[in-house]
Amino acid sequence: MRTLEVHGPSSRPGLVGVADRAFQDFAERYRQYFPRVFAYVYGRVRNVQAAEDLVSEVFERAFVKAHTLRHEEAFGTWLFTIARNIIISHCRRQNRFGNRVDYDLVNSLSSESAPE
Repeated sequence: MRTLEVHGPSSRPGLVGVADRAFQDFAERYRQYFPRVFAYVYGRVRNVQAAEDLVSEVFERAFVKAHTLRHEEAFGTWLFTIARNIIISHCRRQNRFGNRVDYDLVNSLSSESAPE
């Protein structure tokens, strides 16, 4: 299992406190949601290395796009929506490169709601 190392920015003293809090808040959410997101992704791809890579991508995308989250209480749903979309993209990439894809899985992901 991988862990997230959080390094706060060191520029502009006035913004450091706000940025540090944002980093710490995200690090706490990472610790809180990582086991569930990993279980969700692994349950669909059935490969530990692929699941680790995909979960890393989920949290990276969530971190970069955190400013687009409208309601803090919807973080879990939003995060699992990102995970679902990344799994679908992964399946499509696998198919493109000639690997066997479980189309029932892809179709079920497209229609399911996020597990919360």
